[in-house]
Amino acid sequence: MARLKHISGDDLYLGRTDGPMVAAGDVLRVDGDLIAELADAYVIGTADDVLVDPETGQPGFGGGARAWPKATWELIADAKQKKE
Repeated sequence: MARLKHISGDDLYLGRTDGPMVAAGDVLRVDGDLIAELADAYVIGTADDVLVDPETGQPGFGGGARAWPKATWELIADAKQKKE
């Protein structure tokens, strides 16, 4: 289970405009683990969410994987260590 801290400084709705409100500084536990770290986002999901394009061999993500923008979220250290 990954833990993410809301760092944007503004309260926001999670996922959609009628989703739960997340206050600045809140820490969330989300289902899944860190499966990739991109330049601008953390990708949280399960090993089943990692897909490879059979034609190009390029990795991709599907299923329940979700990208969490680094501008808004900070991955808590214990979740980062699972990836290393």
